[in-house]
Amino acid sequence: MKKIVLLLLTIFWAFVLLNVYLLAKFDIIDIIYYESSDGGFTDFCSISKKYQAKSMQARFEQYKLKNGLGEEVQLYRLTPKDYTKIHKWPSYWQDDEWQYPYMDKKAKDFVFSEAPFY
Repeated sequence: MKKIVLLLLTIFWAFVLLNVYLLAKFDIIDIIYYESSDGGFTDFCSISKKYQAKSMQARFEQYKLKNGLGEEVQLYRLTPKDYTKIHKWPSYWQDDEWQYPYMDKKAKDFVFSEAPFY
């Protein structure tokens, strides 16, 4: 009886781990949308390309300098974190792309700014 229970538990956890692996492997690449607090700058970056967050931040700083804006203009993340996707939790905690404050605005209203994309 103990062997059957142990076998069932092993099968159950193997199934859970396999599902987590498959979700992580075949999930759509995250694209995170951003907008400035004044609405004049919009951009996006992909988690799969780490350099994009740094270049996006540099483009935002160029935008602020070009328009004579100070520290009152902030960059906000428009894409919410989806905590139902457990395999993305480490990305939420570690990746710089997710560390910007969240602004509740629909990503479908996203309009590209004149910032160049590298």
